[in-house]
Amino acid sequence: MKITDIRCTIFDWKSPTGIGGMMQNWVGQQGAPYMVVSVLTNEGIEGHCNACVHGSKGQVDFIETRLRPILVGEDPRYIEAIWQKMFRAGRLTVEQQILPMVQGCIDLCLWDINGKAAGLPIYKMLGAYRDKVLAYACSEGCSTTDELIEEALAQKEKGYKGYKHHPIDPYNIDVKQDIQDCTALRKALGDDFILMTDPYGSYSREEAIKIGRVLDELNFEWFEEPMPEWEIESLVVLAREIKTPVLGPEIIYGSLYSTPEYIIRGAIDIVRAGVRDKGGITPLKKIAALAEAFGMDCEFHNAVAPLYSVGNLHVMCSVKNSRYHEKMVRPYWAGVIEDVEIDKQGYITVPQKPGLGLEIDWAYVKKNKIYETSPL
Repeated sequence: MKITDIRCTIFDWKSPTGIGGMMQNWVGQQGAPYMVVSVLTNEGIEGHCNACVHGSKGQVDFIETRLRPILVGEDPRYIEAIWQKMFRAGRLTVEQQILPMVQGCIDLCLWDINGKAAGLPIYKMLGAYRDKVLAYACSEGCSTTDELIEEALAQKEKGYKGYKHHPIDPYNIDVKQDIQDCTALRKALGDDFILMTDPYGSYSREEAIKIGRVLDELNFEWFEEPMPEWEIESLVVLAREIKTPVLGPEIIYGSLYSTPEYIIRGAIDIVRAGVRDKGGITPLKKIAALAEAFGMDCEFHNAVAPLYSVGNLHVMCSVKNSRYHEKMVRPYWAGVIEDVEIDKQGYITVPQKPGLGLEIDWAYVKKNKIYETSPL
């Protein structure tokens, strides 16, 4: 089997519920351009992934100019070799922050192809551990404490067993407000409800320690990306000073190769990973194994794109040291016919169809097409 082409289709997606909070800075108030990445083969099997587009063409230029020329002709079954080739392609480029996103897209396409060829869902290709995982609802940020509580209670009513808080305005951090919000969430949702918080790396060391001690009293599940991730020594101090587990690193460049230092230095208590930020399923399985070897959990980050997120889900269902699937409070079904949803017990079941298991809504994509790669 050989790769014959790699194509990108950018389309305009509008959310039926609008976009809330901090997410508006990334995907707009109503929606955003998304793309479908397709890897074609000479045997007629295609792999697909989708992602939010950053900038006018964003990741598409990198795929078309740097990855497509070196990957066409490769055997898509050589996933590890192709991943390493893509990783090297990002060296000494200004697009290093884009690399994990595009690398993740191509990697998911390759796993999708191999799953379809084998007639198996990806998590069974990886070695299945379970078929479903507990989910929590991830807030996009709310404008008031009352709105935050209303949203969290609505998610609990839907069946979610957990909820992740984001500050109202991470660009203008208000420690007093964040403490008030976290305290109000615990009071409203009860002592047994799972709560997390993620300030997008916005706190100083002193602010993080102050809020972390409050989180200890409130019994929060974790404190995610509390400070900029390059401030490793500050993270070490924070993890030592508070009881609430510190979760990271999320966005630091280097994929699986950046994670060991955080573990060894004691800068984190739970490992953060995700197909978008680390470059696909291939490194994600390794990062989870690394965390397991140190007796740590590995929790996966939502990527506001259904095929990215279901890629996380496949890896989660192939490992034992990951507890929760992150699901945004608003739907991000961009480009697929049907996304995965929680059941009445708050669990999400991994798709059972071959490959990633979600189908591209080509009618919607073509109707709202903005750009398409010219075929080779």
